[in-house]
Amino acid sequence: MFKKTTVFLLTLFLVLAVLLAGCDNGGDNDKKGRVGFEPGKPIAKEDLKIGVIYISPTDDGGYSTMHYNGVTKMADELGLDKSKNLVHVENISDEGDECRQYIINLIDDGCNVIIGTSYGYGPVMNDLADKYDDVVFIHCSGEYNNDHNMANFFGRMYQARFLSGIVAGMNTETNKIGYVAAHPIAEVVRGLNAFTLGVRAVNPEATVHVLWTNSWYEPLKEKYNASTLIAQDCDVIAQHQDSTSAQEAAEEAGKKSIGYNADMSAAAPNAHLCAPSWDWSKYYTAEIKALIDGDWKPEYKWPGIETGIVYLSEISDSAVEGTKEKVEEFKEKNTQW
Repeated sequence: MFKKTTVFLLTLFLVLAVLLAGCDNGGDNDKKGRVGFEPGKPIAKEDLKIGVIYISPTDDGGYSTMHYNGVTKMADELGLDKSKNLVHVENISDEGDECRQYIINLIDDGCNVIIGTSYGYGPVMNDLADKYDDVVFIHCSGEYNNDHNMANFFGRMYQARFLSGIVAGMNTETNKIGYVAAHPIAEVVRGLNAFTLGVRAVNPEATVHVLWTNSWYEPLKEKYNASTLIAQDCDVIAQHQDSTSAQEAAEEAGKKSIGYNADMSAAAPNAHLCAPSWDWSKYYTAEIKALIDGDWKPEYKWPGIETGIVYLSEISDSAVEGTKEKVEEFKEKNTQW
């Protein structure tokens, strides 16, 4: 009788141990202290923990800088504690396994919102959104979103690209314009086409010459490609890249340049004419406020220049006479595009 009781108790102990182990690896305990997202339910400010993944350093002077500025401005506008509510992970150029592990680490650390700022993060975020259905995933660019917890956003940057093409077309003397481009994907090609159309709208004789880096952030290669285009007689250098290196190449060669993401005149004070630019804070503020209010929906958003998320930076006084007027003339005639 004693042996049977002992065996029974040992068996019961093992069963309970297995069950408890299962609880440690799933269910509520798997949330590791985070306050999970539920559709239609508000998340209190103090319960928000937002993890942001950046493709390049947040001081790149371009793409990641503007996302960082947008996130931190959002925190200021909503009264969040930037040391408690925000976690920044920068320079994650591996958009596969490394990105995946960093996102998992952020979730394990209690993040209930994940913002991925690069196109290539999309497949990983889409996969993890299915596995962590109590975490909100917000992906910039690309095409991934779902009907529960993953939103996707970008902006109609082609509008500002077109305007910058007008500037480039009016300010070239050789009628050869260089364009340092990242990856040959829809987002980049769309912007390149819009820029070229803007050039041709004011200067049908001008041509646009493209060199690809196949990288979002590779400053040395960006500068090399810009210098190569300059050696081929391009006297205005435009870009779809994250750093200011193409601008610096134009500055050093005494040429003109069109930046991207932000006003890059600090990097190229004499070369820089203007830049198609972003104000991501407008999007981030609206999305996080919706989470706080319980109104958030996993939507795809593609706002235009009328929202201020996309805009053309101030045109330099060094631009040829009539440049600013021509840009304004087009904007006034095309209020919906």
